[in-house]
Amino acid sequence: MKKSLVVLVGMMVASSLVFGEKKEFTIMTYNVRHCAGMDLKLNIEKTASVIKEQNPRFVALQEMDSKTKRSNNVDQAAKLGELTGLEPTFGATIDFNGGKYGVAILSKEKPIKVEQIALPPRTGETRTALIAEFEDVYFISTHWVHNKGNSALRMESAKIIAEKAKELKDKPIIICGDLNSLPPSQEIKEFKKTFAVLSPENCRSYHGSEAVGPSGTVDDFCIDYIAIDNKNVEKFKVLSSYVVNDDKTSDHKPLVVKVEKK
Repeated sequence: MKKSLVVLVGMMVASSLVFGEKKEFTIMTYNVRHCAGMDLKLNIEKTASVIKEQNPRFVALQEMDSKTKRSNNVDQAAKLGELTGLEPTFGATIDFNGGKYGVAILSKEKPIKVEQIALPPRTGETRTALIAEFEDVYFISTHWVHNKGNSALRMESAKIIAEKAKELKDKPIIICGDLNSLPPSQEIKEFKKTFAVLSPENCRSYHGSEAVGPSGTVDDFCIDYIAIDNKNVEKFKVLSSYVVNDDKTSDHKPLVVKVEKK
C-alpha cells in the first residue's frame, strides 16, 4: 500500500511538471539558417545538440526547411524533434526549393491547438507568427521581414501581433523570434507596448555580417528576442538570461531565458 501511494504521488508530481504547474522552465529562440553552419554545410545533428544542451521546455526556430532540395528533402522540424526528444510544430510561410520554408516550435508537451497569422509582406517572402497553445501559456515563434527599408512592415507586424494578443487574454503569452530590428528601433518600441523583453538586448545575436549595432560596433547587433506579455510578466521571475556562445552552428546565436513561475 505504501509503495502504491509513493508511485501515485510520483505520478501526480510528474504530471504537474508537464501540464501547467511547472515552476521552472527554459525558453530558447534560435534562427538556425536551415541547419547550415557558418561553413555552409548542413549539420542538423549539431543544431540538435546545441538545443538539447539547454534542456528547453520551449524553442522557437526560424529559417526552417521542410523537404526542400537544399536540405536533402528532410523535414527539419520533425528531425530536430526526433533528435531532441521534443514535440515538433512547423509553420510554413512559402513554397521553396521543392518543399516549404518557415518557422517552427519544439516543445516538451504537445500543443493543445496551433494556428498561424499572416504578417507582411503580402507577396514574395511572406512572414508569419506561429502560435501554439499549451495548458498554461501561449507560445509564439515569429520571423519578421528583414532589411532597413522595411521598418514600416515590421511596425505593422508588431501591431498585428499586439491585436492578436488581445484575443489570447486567458493565459500568459511567450513570444520569441528573429524580429530583424535593433532594440532602439521604432518597431521594437511598439513591440514593447505589449511585451516585456527578457532576453539580453546588449548582445550580438546575429554574426552573419559585419553589421553594427547601436554602439557603432558589431558587439551589440541584437535582432533576436524572448518576451512575455506585459500583463503577465510579473507572474514570472527571470532566473537567468544569456546568449549561447556558439558562432559556428548558424549565423545567429541562440538566446536562452530561464524563468520561474511565481
